[in-house]
Amino acid sequence: MNITLDADILFNAVSDHATKTLLHHLVNAGHSLFVPLTVLGEVMLVSLTRDDKHEAIHDIIYLCRELSIKFQIPSQKLRQCCMCIDDVDKHNRLQFTDKTHLGYASASASDYFLTTDKLLRRFRYPCETVDGCGSAPVCISPDEMRELL
Repeated sequence: MNITLDADILFNAVSDHATKTLLHHLVNAGHSLFVPLTVLGEVMLVSLTRDDKHEAIHDIIYLCRELSIKFQIPSQKLRQCCMCIDDVDKHNRLQFTDKTHLGYASASASDYFLTTDKLLRRFRYPCETVDGCGSAPVCISPDEMRELL
């Protein structure tokens, strides 16, 4: 399984033992963890505003190495997925960065998008209904992922 992580999951993993343990279980079971470049950018921006910025950045880097996290980079498919997501979210319920994170997960054919954000977990991808558009990852919470394991 390929699992894309939201920024909140990375932050939780460095401060919450249960989230970090879940990610370790996923990797130990042979699943691959991915982080979109936009999530990495968001994590860096938030970390730089903290008083303990050096420690926060170091913790995220160490976590990424420890879990062999792979990074998702822009592609033509990403542009296509983001446009479809924008079309579906006409009322702009989702933040721009969140839509881009979802675009990365969809473009890279991730099976799951792991997040604590309830609004993201309720979002329905256009490719769930449009034939041939691509693959829509399931937006799932850490608790739901634990149940799957």
